[in-house]
Amino acid sequence: MNYATMLVSLLIGTILPILVAAVTKWSTQSWIKATLLLGLSGVTGLLTEWIGNPQINWVVAGVLALQTFVIGVALHFGLWKPTGASEAVANSVGPTDR
Repeated sequence: MNYATMLVSLLIGTILPILVAAVTKWSTQSWIKATLLLGLSGVTGLLTEWIGNPQINWVVAGVLALQTFVIGVALHFGLWKPTGASEAVANSVGPTDR
């Protein structure tokens, strides 16, 4: 694992909560959103490790996925939700509840 893959994982983890808000309804249950974030974090960890090293090290991919998920959850509850950014994105580009 090098610093570039860690930085890419950090940056993607920053925007994943907004992406989840954009593709789910605002009234979607929180466990579904968390599961979607976890899945996207896993894909991010795997792809980030694969791009950085064609011979995938599964432990590194797992660590990158965990890092992405933790960053995503922390930023969701620490920044995006309190500032209303998640709600604004969900209301403007996400599917409607109608």
